[in-house]
Amino acid sequence: MAFLTQLVLAGHFWRVLISASNDSFREGFLEVGFGCDSPAGGRVAYSGRVVTRLYVGNLPFATTEDELRELFEQHGAVHAVRLVDDPNTGRPRGFGFVEMDPVAAQLAVEELHGKYFGGRILRVETAKGV
Repeated sequence: MAFLTQLVLAGHFWRVLISASNDSFREGFLEVGFGCDSPAGGRVAYSGRVVTRLYVGNLPFATTEDELRELFEQHGAVHAVRLVDDPNTGRPRGFGFVEMDPVAAQLAVEELHGKYFGGRILRVETAKGV
């Protein structure tokens, strides 16, 4: 399955290609590529996997990125984990973000939101403004 569209953005003509095989689409893998020819010459391009970023809140302050990755890997491939620290004190703020394939992310939200982790009830949802 592939979808190609073209659009004009910021005065540039862009080509966007989204593709996936039937098997990979069911697993939540989409390949996205876009590019444009720059008026100054040259070419701008990007290609990568579509991921869903999840917000994970109410984490115990002692949680490590490895522990969070291990928890979410029970529901599918994890591409990135980031815990947020207070910029002034360097202490954990009790929340973070996990990036997963879209299907695995949805499953993780359904399975982990409202569950206990380290004595606290997790808040797991698709990150807003991403």
